[in-house]
Amino acid sequence: GGYAFGTRTAGVLLFDPNFKYLGKVDQETNGLIANQIYHIASDKDGAIWAGTGNGIARIDVSSEVSFWDKDSGLDGTIYFLKRFNDNLFINTSVSSFVLKDGKITRIPNAPEAQAWHLMEFKNPDKEGDNRLFLSTSSIYELTPDNAKVALPTPYPNKVVFKMLQDPQNPYRIWLATSRGVGSILWQNEKWTVEPLISGLEENCRSIEKDANGNLWVGTYRNGLFKLSPKGNAERDFKVTAYTEADGLPSMANVLIYPITGELVIGTSKGACQYNSKTNRLEPYKLLGEEFYNGSRDVYLMQEDVKGNIWLAGEFSAKSHALVAERQVSGEVEINTQPFKKVPPMGVEALLAEPDGTAWLGGSEGL
Repeated sequence: GGYAFGTRTAGVLLFDPNFKYLGKVDQETNGLIANQIYHIASDKDGAIWAGTGNGIARIDVSSEVSFWDKDSGLDGTIYFLKRFNDNLFINTSVSSFVLKDGKITRIPNAPEAQAWHLMEFKNPDKEGDNRLFLSTSSIYELTPDNAKVALPTPYPNKVVFKMLQDPQNPYRIWLATSRGVGSILWQNEKWTVEPLISGLEENCRSIEKDANGNLWVGTYRNGLFKLSPKGNAERDFKVTAYTEADGLPSMANVLIYPITGELVIGTSKGACQYNSKTNRLEPYKLLGEEFYNGSRDVYLMQEDVKGNIWLAGEFSAKSHALVAERQVSGEVEINTQPFKKVPPMGVEALLAEPDGTAWLGGSEGL
């Protein structure tokens, strides 16, 4: 169900049953044959037939799109999405929420502050003891019904933007903070805060670990860093900076994503990957030239269970969200249709689920 309105200059406007705006179909965005709409009707398949100033067009709007915003109980810009124990947890610029049984509620006792990352912690001492952690300046444990402090302010006056449970030592969680990288260690059913890594004081927004034990850290405006282990010490690193001179497309919004068994680095001017033989960053060419020639940003990336790669730019009107669908050959085919109905907005969160559902969150809602 829903509503479609034909306009004289802007194509067809789409609304859900509650008259929430979903998006538009026009020449510029969707290839509609004309923006002048004189008559519209729907058929038994849910498609819209439009009589335009340049002929008749059939518009397929049968794909299901749902939308939640402030009127649905959300508040603030959405910054992160995480599925945990069948519930969708939502971090925003003002607090943390949960979507349960189709209804959004604010999590009781969640901090009234910018909520950044959500990470599932798997207790290495107890199989099946999985917990959902939220990062602000402190670390919280979340359930749909409550938020409690797991570790208060590990580093004073610093925000924790990203958490990473070490794949090689699951007792340690790495923390990318507003002034460097630190870690906490799980011992005897409690957390021990470890010192910040020396030689790195940038605003760190992303952190991943490769198969060789190197930590890769993406920053807000200061490029990319590699933390290479020295000898056998787990927290003794050589810190190497990578800039545009090393092949990095941009120093801004450097975010790291595991894709097809390797790390792909997104920036404000496209994606790249590290070549260990040359010690340089090289264009990530799987997605096509548009994604490495500087014409668009790569802000969010996720590979789903089928090997498809979902992407979004920071602003949907400039770099629209899409899916690169994996082909039998291993190549990908770009599909821009899934998020066509998303209104122009700042995009901060992307989640592709095993059942084929994809979520996009940002300044205008979920």
